[in-house]
Amino acid sequence: MLRDEKNFHESVRRALAHCALERTLPPILLILRITYAPLRAEHHEATDAWCWAQTQERISSWAHHMGLDLEWCVQENECHILVVANKRDCSLDTMATTLLAALKEPFLQKSNAHESRVSPMEAQVSLGISRPVSETTSGEHLEEMARIALKESLQGGWGTYRIFAFTPHALELALSKRQFILFYQPQYSLDGKTLEGVEALVRWSHPLYGLILPMHFIAVAERSGFIVALGDWVLRQACEDGKRWVPLRLGVNVSPQQFVSPGFIDALSHILQVTGMPPECLELELTEEGPITEFAVMKDIMERVRGLGVRLALDDFGQGWARFQELKRLTFDTLKLPHSLVEGMENDEKSVTLLRGLIRLGHDLGLHLIVEGVENPRQQEILKELECATVQGFLYAKPMPATDIDQLLISQHKNQACL
Repeated sequence: MLRDEKNFHESVRRALAHCALERTLPPILLILRITYAPLRAEHHEATDAWCWAQTQERISSWAHHMGLDLEWCVQENECHILVVANKRDCSLDTMATTLLAALKEPFLQKSNAHESRVSPMEAQVSLGISRPVSETTSGEHLEEMARIALKESLQGGWGTYRIFAFTPHALELALSKRQFILFYQPQYSLDGKTLEGVEALVRWSHPLYGLILPMHFIAVAERSGFIVALGDWVLRQACEDGKRWVPLRLGVNVSPQQFVSPGFIDALSHILQVTGMPPECLELELTEEGPITEFAVMKDIMERVRGLGVRLALDDFGQGWARFQELKRLTFDTLKLPHSLVEGMENDEKSVTLLRGLIRLGHDLGLHLIVEGVENPRQQEILKELECATVQGFLYAKPMPATDIDQLLISQHKNQACL
């Protein structure tokens, strides 16, 4: 739907508010910088108004083909597009490449009413894309990020696109300025009465964009190698907080890159020593994001970690490289089943069957099981039938600051004293 500038900005504001309230897929903002150039100078130039009309028709056709609900407005030589619904869950890269392809073919128009010749016009397009990076991202911030991406795209020439991303330097600066903070998501017994552990989750408290989730900066950290420094900070800070919650189990995510980095074991040993964190209460969570290319190295490091008394968990089992062979050959203490296995299972018997099999597998292997992403009572009931002991999800608690975990423990101790 074509909007004027004022109504478009209001649509952006409403879409962001709806996303924050309902936890729906975030809106996406695309800014197209377009100029039209004649391909044959001897022909008359088509008017900008006609070219913009043809551009809008192609954008509408593209959106219909991709299953996207759009609102957009035209501002001088720019077209601002707000994607408010992504019915086919298209990636940003797919959106960008297909949109640029749709605008690549020349525009044709008769030179005038008395001539059969046509004036082919070329749309010279650059594209910048942004999406919210926190629950407090405003429309102004969303546009600012899209413009940063557009500027980078313009430097790459016509027909290119860029998606807004933080730079490694920005992450390094954030660490030096102590802008990273930790939240903790509680892990409960299935009945929700006993707090059994917490998982440390890093956030970036950005001075402009608010509280940024890791999905918006972890990939950059991993590509640049900054993940090792960030991971060391997370591990140290989590142990500083976690030592006062003993005997609660403290789960800390460790990237494969950090885990196999030189000096990791020494760093882990030093952190345990200086923080006073009991090793048996610390559980390092390894994800399946990427194959084990150096199996012998991984196995050696895992044995050394366990030699320190630290527990190991296999996180997001079933989403990455891990096969049953890895589960057989490597020694873990805990198996974490991801949100994707739980989502919608109350309406999908196949999901329940799959989850039942994995829970049984974990029990037979003597592993502690944690199911993530439990969000409603029906899922809780199913997991009770499947005899899952420990759960994590919004039904029980959202991620929270360390001080809130302190209060949870105080409340739990009071309740136990009253029994």
